[in-house]
Amino acid sequence: MVGKIRDQTEIYNNRAADLEEQLEIEIATLMGQEDVMDKLLQTEDNVYFLQNFESMPRPPGAEAAPRQTLEPVVSLSEMNNMLSEFKAKLENFCKQEMDNMFAKFQIKVGDRVRVKSSVKTPKFNWGCTVTHQSVGVIKSITDESVIVDFPEHKSWKGLLSEMERVTADHVSGVSAQQTKIKVGDRVRVKLSVNSPKRSWGKVTHKSVGVVK
Repeated sequence: MVGKIRDQTEIYNNRAADLEEQLEIEIATLMGQEDVMDKLLQTEDNVYFLQNFESMPRPPGAEAAPRQTLEPVVSLSEMNNMLSEFKAKLENFCKQEMDNMFAKFQIKVGDRVRVKSSVKTPKFNWGCTVTHQSVGVIKSITDESVIVDFPEHKSWKGLLSEMERVTADHVSGVSAQQTKIKVGDRVRVKLSVNSPKRSWGKVTHKSVGVVK
């Protein structure tokens, strides 16, 4: 079973060069199976995982891989540990591939971007002034890394998969929200703001004040 899984993984890796040509078909298939894959990865029942993993769709050509039958040579406990490890790696691989594919074909030099709200801490850190609210312009893209010029931090480095494009709708949405706040309104710092630009002072996320 382990050998078979490794063979299948190698097949997927060897087909990486063909992903661009098959992008639209592959994305449609992956998106259609997203809920099924999530449920499968979250299950703690390894028997259920084995029974259902075989039924998941495979990229064209994977069906041609020779089948192998292995006699059991490990204990059930060892097999459970191997399956748990494989599921964790599979989940991480799927997430990275999806993030990389979408990011690669949606973001280009010159685009306005910001760090995704799902990213708690960028791989190369925030720097002193960049936050989830910061919007910058892509200066260059190298492999999976990007250089972004933020107004408050020039030549900031991050991962392509950590970024999302900022459209005109996003900008107008923020502006519309800001215009709703007027003098006399009770306000507090957004939970998405890790550190206010002018620092916290004695204020916290729970503090409520009045706009003067």
